[in-house]
Amino acid sequence: MAGAVALTFLFGTIGSGLAPVPAAAQQEEKPPWAPQGPISSSVPKDTGRPAKPHEQVTECIESSFTQREIPSEQILKEGPWAQRFLRIHEVQQYVRQRSPHGKVGWNDEKNRPIKIAVIDTGVTPNDHLPASRLEAGGDYIEGADGAQGLEDCDGHGTQVAGIIAANPKDPSIG
Repeated sequence: MAGAVALTFLFGTIGSGLAPVPAAAQQEEKPPWAPQGPISSSVPKDTGRPAKPHEQVTECIESSFTQREIPSEQILKEGPWAQRFLRIHEVQQYVRQRSPHGKVGWNDEKNRPIKIAVIDTGVTPNDHLPASRLEAGGDYIEGADGAQGLEDCDGHGTQVAGIIAANPKDPSIG
């Protein structure tokens, strides 16, 4: 024990890695794009108020819904790029033309709904998408506790499944 105390007195530590490294020795050279000088000098002081007064430049959207004609100059000349690329309109027409009952998403040979796989963040059953319409499958999200896909970590998969399973009153929608 006396030897360890003597070594500690002479060298300042018992073993390598047990003594704190001085701050100057910890600093690495900053890359050229990094701000120079202490970081605290570039951060503005928090005043608890906005940095500048807010000026409203657009109107807020109102929640009232009224149907009106859209001026022709506001109608999109072409649909969204992805829908054009995937030819969604042609797919919808194809399915509707080949369904003798006019039911989209229905297997006429087996007389039952077509199964659709949603490969996403999972699907959480809810009022619009009840568990009776869902079938558990694979789960590839870490920490889902064996829900086999019937637990959505962020809501995206549930939203996608809801769009796929939607049954609008107007068949031209969807």
